[in-house]
Amino acid sequence: MKKHLLIFLPFLLSLNLYAQTYTDSICTDFDDSALFLTNLSNSWQIGPPSKVVLNNSYSLVKSIITDTINTYPSNETSVFYAVYAPDYIANYLYWYFPFQIEFYHRFDSDSLTDFGSIELSKDGGSTWINGLSTEYGDVNVPMYNSHIFLGAGDTIYDSLAVTGSSNGWVHSTITKDLNPWISETGWIDPDSIIVKFTFTSDAIDNFKDGWQIDNICIKYLIASSIEENESKNTLNIYPNPFSIKTTLQSDKHLKNATLTLYNSLGQQVRQVNNISGQTATLQRDNLPSGLYYLQLTEDNQTIATDKIVISE
Repeated sequence: MKKHLLIFLPFLLSLNLYAQTYTDSICTDFDDSALFLTNLSNSWQIGPPSKVVLNNSYSLVKSIITDTINTYPSNETSVFYAVYAPDYIANYLYWYFPFQIEFYHRFDSDSLTDFGSIELSKDGGSTWINGLSTEYGDVNVPMYNSHIFLGAGDTIYDSLAVTGSSNGWVHSTITKDLNPWISETGWIDPDSIIVKFTFTSDAIDNFKDGWQIDNICIKYLIASSIEENESKNTLNIYPNPFSIKTTLQSDKHLKNATLTLYNSLGQQVRQVNNISGQTATLQRDNLPSGLYYLQLTEDNQTIATDKIVISE
């Protein structure tokens, strides 16, 4: 298991909110111990592949694959889980930072109803969302075919899936904004995120190799040394958190200042111009609940940065 640090968030650095930003992650190339993978069922195996199409790993020797030697059988559902549970995840503030799954994979399957799916749970597996949909974030997972799978109550109903032939290795990422996911599905005190990888085959056996995955990293963008760089100006914000409006008070007199508001993904969502005096009011309007970052500028210079939380 490896730690990969020092992956920067440019928008946070540009705001000088963080002296250091990095990605806390758990990763495996399957020649490591891969302790965060659990409950491999049916065809999923870890080892050196020896098949017709899926005949080597992306890096080194081992990978996880639907059987290292044999083609996958018909009428089978094979599952494994990756569990990410850092010590600080129960602190709700950290749920406002992006969560990402990165991996290399390739697949050789019948494109009728043989497919791979990826689902996410924040409540210990009681409920799941479809990781391959663009709901709550961005997906870069070439899937090649689209089908209607299973029943309407299933998370992968009427959805893209990993199926067909990838014709080689594919580098894929799934990035989720956890704030709306948690807000819309109900706040809990989470202690982990579970990622479920499932490969399902129908009754027709076409003697295909299946799905192979290597170099999985589950990443969680966090930050350290918050506001280690001293601001040029001090802002008092009250109330914070707020639900309707909040007041910002500066310790210096402002003249034609600009207040810019960014969401947790670094996207600009609001700008207030021509601020003069020492106070300004920020209305919530239609902004969703969550963590936001403030940048106060005057004469094209950043004079203060801070963060606010909008609550329900």
